[in-house]
Amino acid sequence: MIEHFIYQLLTNDAGVSALVGTKVYPTLLPQNPVFPCVGYAVEPTAENITFDGQGTNQAANIEIDCWAELHADALSLGEAVSAAIKNYSGTLAGVQVDAIYIDSALTFFEDAAEKYRYSISATLHKR
Repeated sequence: MIEHFIYQLLTNDAGVSALVGTKVYPTLLPQNPVFPCVGYAVEPTAENITFDGQGTNQAANIEIDCWAELHADALSLGEAVSAAIKNYSGTLAGVQVDAIYIDSALTFFEDAAEKYRYSISATLHKR
């Protein structure tokens, strides 16, 4: 379960947990969340196809959103999350990860929520 892996990775990281504790949420933020906090979504992709059939290596696209009331806080949280996931490899929550690569990061003000968001897109490769 990649979702459990992401939760464990972020909440076990000292830099991230110092900023948000366990306020790390899959898919949707709770109603009336306490900021700063992190939300994430995982889009699994198909297993690699080989000449021998279905392979064992998989990839997943991940979007991690770091929310805060202040721009500086969104940046600090985004940088902490990026440091926690960048080039990660290892096993956590029963998921063996070969590597996580950050594809892009963008900071902006979300008008509807009236909060700042640091959005990270990454690709997770696992066996």
